[in-house]
Amino acid sequence: MKQRITRTRLESLTPSDKPIEMRDDGIPGFLARMQPTGLITFFLEYRNAAQKKQRLKLGRYGDITAAQARRMAEEQRSKITLGDDPAKQKRENRDDLTLGDFIEQHYSPWAEDNLKSAASTVLRLKSGFTPLLKKRLRDLDQWQYEKHRSWRLKNKLSKAHKVP
Repeated sequence: MKQRITRTRLESLTPSDKPIEMRDDGIPGFLARMQPTGLITFFLEYRNAAQKKQRLKLGRYGDITAAQARRMAEEQRSKITLGDDPAKQKRENRDDLTLGDFIEQHYSPWAEDNLKSAASTVLRLKSGFTPLLKKRLRDLDQWQYEKHRSWRLKNKLSKAHKVP
């Protein structure tokens, strides 16, 4: 359905068995998607320079308002018009993420919201994987993890010991 995405319209939606998409009639490609669980996420759909369809996640309703999502969609549309590809930039930024960055930016906030022992868990991760913290996530593989694990076992390092 195409109509202006507003707080009132979003709150009038009721979850169904399948995801519901509400497309905005003012900003091409701007949409809100409600999952069967009731979670609403804002997206912007567009075509990149190669005419491949892309979908950029703007944020979740509750974290941002409909008006904020609308402004973000307008900003991204302007960038797309000038030749940028926000989804590609997002992928490239994610590719440069190190293990330490991931722990700080993604895991730590999640842990604080979901774990009673968040601080100690994050500390254990950082101290247990010190040699790997500066490695990019895309460069880490099972072999590197096993090599690190073997080194810890060989040097008889338990959870309580810090790796130099």
